[in-house]
Amino acid sequence: MPIPADTTVDPLEVARIVLNRDPLTARKVKMNWPDDLLKIGKDCFISGGHKDEADGLVLKYHYSHRIPANVQLVYTLHLPGGLFGDMGKVIAACYFSIPPTRWSFSVLELSRLVKHDEYNVSLSGLISACCKKLKLEKQHLLVSFADNTQKHHGGIYQACSWNYDGIRDRRMDGVIIDGNFIPGRSCNSIYGTRSPNKLKLILQGSTIEPHYDEGKYLYWKSLTKTGDKWVELLGLKKNEYPKPSLKGFISPGHLTARRRAGRIQGSCK
Repeated sequence: MPIPADTTVDPLEVARIVLNRDPLTARKVKMNWPDDLLKIGKDCFISGGHKDEADGLVLKYHYSHRIPANVQLVYTLHLPGGLFGDMGKVIAACYFSIPPTRWSFSVLELSRLVKHDEYNVSLSGLISACCKKLKLEKQHLLVSFADNTQKHHGGIYQACSWNYDGIRDRRMDGVIIDGNFIPGRSCNSIYGTRSPNKLKLILQGSTIEPHYDEGKYLYWKSLTKTGDKWVELLGLKKNEYPKPSLKGFISPGHLTARRRAGRIQGSCK
């Protein structure tokens, strides 16, 4: 029986209509969605092609307040809404970029993960859904770095069952110019160098000091059999997860220069 155009139904019923791919019926229903509907995981929708909205979340809610470089794909998590019920407000986003380091194969780096502070979003669910989409995009291997400088140890990747390779040595990740931190990649883009000595020649009169991170935890996820082969050739390990909350814990899998040789070159994110 057709649904009258002026009919208002329960939002959960509308969600079932949309999830069952029945847009003709959904268009006949008033889409009165409550804000807390996102708590029901099946009623949130993941999409690509909404980078501007994702950028807004990063600038406001991510601790770095910076858009990553060399972005290849962005997936956004939406509240129900819009014509077909699947393009409402963006409440979370996941970025995938070309890594700033040179790898032997075409890996993608999960470079930003961000959510709106007012919503209780399952970021592990978002990552898992993105992995499925990336597999359809014929991507083979993903990596990500948890920043120890920000006291991150990669708990979200552990929740997603990613593999832990090790922790990278401390490195210069940027410079402090007149008291303001500038990431290395931004320095390269603006001034053509990240070298403090060269920057002192360019910015005469400014106070310039190198900035070092505290090391980063490397996680990886293979999506295909090809990815499995790359993992073996790259020598990526499956180490015990780091648990910095445990007193006296020493992170396993410290990355030595020897292990990095031929696998990762340059400095990490």
